Amino acid sequence: MFSGVEFNPNFKRKGEKRVKRSLWAVDLDNTLVTSSSDYGQASCDATKIIMMALEHRAPRWIDIANFLEGINQSRLEEKRLMRDDFPSVLVESYRGLCNQVGINSDPTVEKQLFEIGYSALSEETYQKRQMIPGAEETLYFIRRPDNPLFCVTLGDSRVQWMKWRGYRLGRFFPTSREFLIVPKDKLETLIRLRLRYKDLPAFMVGDSIKSDLIPAHQAGFTSIYVPPPAIWDASEKTIELPPGTIKLSKISEIKERFDDLIRAD
Repeated sequence: MFSGVEFNPNFKRKGEKRVKRSLWAVDLDNTLVTSSSDYGQASCDATKIIMMALEHRAPRWIDIANFLEGINQSRLEEKRLMRDDFPSVLVESYRGLCNQVGINSDPTVEKQLFEIGYSALSEETYQKRQMIPGAEETLYFIRRPDNPLFCVTLGDSRVQWMKWRGYRLGRFFPTSREFLIVPKDKLETLIRLRLRYKDLPAFMVGDSIKSDLIPAHQAGFTSIYVPPPAIWDASEKTIELPPGTIKLSKISEIKERFDDLIRAD
C-alpha cells in the first residue's frame, strides 16, 4: 500500500483532524463472504442427482432438500462441520432416501455426491467469487488510520485458509497473527485482543448474535450487528442483542458512520 514510505498514523495535513485509532475484529462467514452459497449450490446439485437416481421412486424435490437439510442441521448441533463432513452429509442423505424407498444405493452416485460436496469447499471455488458488497471497501477504510484489524472466525482451518487464499484476504489480514481461526468459541481470543489494545475503543462486526456479538460484548467490545439476508440458525431468532449493540443494514454503513461510531464508544 505504502511501498517505500513508512506510514505515520500521527501525520496530519494543516487543518485536518488526527484520526482516533480503534481496534476492529470482524467475522468472516456471512459477514465478509457468503458461506451459505457454498452449501446451497451443492445441495441443489445433489438434490437433482438424487432425483435422477431414484427415478419414479423419488419424492418431491422439496422433500429431498428438507431431508438433506435435516441431516446437515443434526451434524451442526453436534459440532461445526469440517471439510469432509459436508460431502458425507450428501452421501448419507442419498443412502437414507434409498433405504426409505427400499433400494440399494449406487456407489457411482455416492461418488458423484461426495465430489459435489468436496468441490463446494475449495480454493478454486472461492477464487471465482466476490466478497459481500461493500466488504472490501470497508476493510480498506478501517485499516487506513493504522487501526489494528483482525478476522476472528470459527470453522475448519483447512477451509478457512482456502477462503483466505481464494478471496485474497491477505490484503487485509496478512498472516495468522491477524487471521485468527478458533475451533469453538471466540470469547477467549477476543479477550486477548481487548487486553492487548486496552487503551483503544474496540468494535466487533458480525452476523451471529450467539457466536459473534455476545462473546464480543463479554470481552469489552462494542458489538456491530450486520444481519445476514437469511438467518439459517433458528436459535438466533430467539436471542436478544447484547446491550449497546449497533445494528446496521449493511457492512458499508461502517464507513458512512465511522466518525459517529468512534465518538460514541
